[in-house]
Amino acid sequence: MKNKFLKTILSLLFIGLSFLCFYFPTKSITSVVYKYCNEKTITIEDDGTKLFFNYIGLFLLIMAIWIWKKELKINQFGFIGGNDIEPTDPETFPKQPTPDSQTTNKTEGSEKGIAKSTNFETFKAQELKNKVVAYFKENPNGLTNVNILATKFGYSTETIKRILFELMKKNIVRRDTYPGSMKANFSYSTSIENRAIDDFAKHLKTEILSDNRFIRVSQQYEVDAIIKTYLMNYVIEVKNMDSFLTKRIDEAVNQLMTIEEHIKLEPLKLVLIIATKKKPEMQFIEEYQNIENLSIYFFEYND
Repeated sequence: MKNKFLKTILSLLFIGLSFLCFYFPTKSITSVVYKYCNEKTITIEDDGTKLFFNYIGLFLLIMAIWIWKKELKINQFGFIGGNDIEPTDPETFPKQPTPDSQTTNKTEGSEKGIAKSTNFETFKAQELKNKVVAYFKENPNGLTNVNILATKFGYSTETIKRILFELMKKNIVRRDTYPGSMKANFSYSTSIENRAIDDFAKHLKTEILSDNRFIRVSQQYEVDAIIKTYLMNYVIEVKNMDSFLTKRIDEAVNQLMTIEEHIKLEPLKLVLIIATKKKPEMQFIEEYQNIENLSIYFFEYND
């Protein structure tokens, strides 16, 4: 509520300043000319100054709207904005529903206990770490973030960040964010999606510049990964299939082709990874070999 109030004040301020920039810069140059003993006054508007303030007014007007980009669900307005790519919102991630939250009451004393260097602090930190690991194991294909975990377990966001950092060092969880988005999601490192993407990435013959996972394109399409190399940009979608169904493959390929139209990256390669416990049957993907810019890759796993 406080944040929205400040945004409202700032937006009104930008609009007010924008109005002043459009209304007042009408500076004129007045000169007196004598011709045949007659006095004549000539007034010329300073168009350069007026145009300069108009540009400032336009910028302020855009900023008045841009600060509401989260509420308006926009990533670009006018000349402000980026590639329209951002991390997926864990609360709307469709792959795995969030389990029923358990009410955990923590006293202020226990919160302070984690910050102290005592044996009790070590025990409580390990206890919380075990709970977080159990949460990821119960939802191996789900996404979460610091705020969700802090609310669930009743600890501060700083405490949860420290626990997640320790789990990242042990490669238990993976942190993903898109540059400039100021958002970070966490996933289970050994989830089917992460293992399938890792397997694909290790077969690339060139250096990987970036590997961003679980991101949203144009506020409506979710993609499992975008991997950038010196030679190619790969848009990757993972589908876990117990049986190879043409309908599911068609849906996945069409989804990738739709996403391709909204991503401003060149050159671009679409990759569908079929994760399966069965032995890959290549005849199911032969009919897709003629689709330009598409590769289908199998990831076989045992558990």
